[in-house]
Amino acid sequence: MEWFYALNGKQEGPVSEVELTQLLRNGVITTATLVWHAGMADWKPYSAVIGMPPVPPPPAASYAPPYVPPVAYPAASGFVYAGFWIRFWAYVIDGIVIGAIRSIVLLPLGLSMIEDHPFRSPAWFITHVGEAGFSSFVITAAYFVFFWTQYGATPGKMVCKLKVVTPEGNPISIGQAVGRYFGQILSGIILCIGFLMVAWDDEKRSLHDRLAETRVIRVPRSF
Repeated sequence: MEWFYALNGKQEGPVSEVELTQLLRNGVITTATLVWHAGMADWKPYSAVIGMPPVPPPPAASYAPPYVPPVAYPAASGFVYAGFWIRFWAYVIDGIVIGAIRSIVLLPLGLSMIEDHPFRSPAWFITHVGEAGFSSFVITAAYFVFFWTQYGATPGKMVCKLKVVTPEGNPISIGQAVGRYFGQILSGIILCIGFLMVAWDDEKRSLHDRLAETRVIRVPRSF
């Protein structure tokens, strides 16, 4: 005989009487659950149409520690990737900040060039320009690597609520940060195509994101 039972306002079944009894044992249904089979005029409580099965003894008490979910970044499928324009404005802000830092740090070098008998020889000029260029490179590289590894975002990205992470959503390593910085230079050398790739990539990745295996994602406003 096939039985049907009501669960959460829906008709479930058909099941055999043995299966229906097992559902009661397992706590899926109760003795007050309405049941029905072909030939019955109407639905009736289980206890009114089927004999009560023996109640098994309660299981021995056991202690299980509460489940504590691991603390982690959102799953990759939940990322909201940052598009081209929001990243563009983040770079603009970073450019302003880096320019200010360069001006402060390189000002003493510029003053020394003015005071040191300017343009005594081409070699003197090349040396001083080289010093300024190398200092500028070090400042810029240190800026990006420091903020990417320590905070996950440069000041420009912080303002725009963006973050640089691994594909799993974890902070990037120093090696990834250094590789990403040099990849960023490459993205600019090739007519900025490496930056423009963000516009059509499925995960909004630039060339340097691909080279360093990183992603740029949007983060909540509390960041």
